[in-house]
Amino acid sequence: MSKAAELAEFGGGISNGPNAVGGLAKQWIQLDMSSFTVDDSLNVSTVTDVATGRSQINASSAFNSANRAGASQGSFENTTDGSGNFNTTTTYIRNSTDTSQNYMNFWNRDGTLQDGTNCSGAMFGDLA
Repeated sequence: MSKAAELAEFGGGISNGPNAVGGLAKQWIQLDMSSFTVDDSLNVSTVTDVATGRSQINASSAFNSANRAGASQGSFENTTDGSGNFNTTTTYIRNSTDTSQNYMNFWNRDGTLQDGTNCSGAMFGDLA
C-alpha cells in the first residue's frame, strides 16, 4: 500500500483530525503584524490584534488541553535590501484556560513590544 493510501485509510490526514500524527505542528502561522496580514497558516480561524506587538491566534480545531508547546521566530524588515533588517525575540504562547487561543508577542531590540513584519509560530500538542 502506498504512503498516500495508508494516510487516507488512517483518517484525518497527517496534521489535523483525530488521528493526526504525534510530533507534527497542529497549528502554525506566518504573520505580518505591521500590516496585519496572515501570509499563510494551518488550523487558524481568526487572528485578533490585541495590542502593539501582541496578537491572539484562534484555532479552527481546539487542542485537547492546555498542555501544548509553541515555537516561534521573528524579524523586522525596514529596508528593501536587507541592510536594516534585524532578528528579535518572538514568543508563541498558549492560553492556559482556553484551548482554542494562543498568543504571539514580538519584542524589538530594546525590549519593547513592536509590530513585527515577519512573525512565524507553530504550536504542538494533541487536538480535541
